Parts: sequence; C-alpha cells; structure tokens
Amino acid sequence: TIKRRIQLLLDLDESHGEVMARIDVAKMNRCSTGVVYAVINLFFKGGIDAVLKIKRNNNSNHA
Repeated sequence: TIKRRIQLLLDLDESHGEVMARIDVAKMNRCSTGVVYAVINLFFKGGIDAVLKIKRNNNSNHA
C-alpha cells in the first residue's frame, strides 16, 4: 500500500519528466482514479507523513 502511494506521487511529480494525466497514472499503476485522488488528497492535507501512515483499526490485531 505504501509502495503504491509513493509510486503514485512519483508518477504525478510535475518536476520530473513528462507530466501525466491522473487517469494515465491510475492505468499505469493498475489502480482506480479514486485511489489516485485519495493519495493526492492525503498529500495536500498532511504532506508526505500522511501518505506514509496507514490508519489501522485498533481491533485489527485481535483476530
């Protein structure tokens, strides 16, 4: 999950190489455009720290 988020940000980075449309980034990374927009939203609201953090339910370790 984190690896994909980082790859999405790298693919969307306008300062490196060709600027790609969000739909093209989604296709290249085999995810939906919703995922691309969610990562963009995380980045703008909380920066790279928000993108790297995974929200886990407190009960996820109690199988």
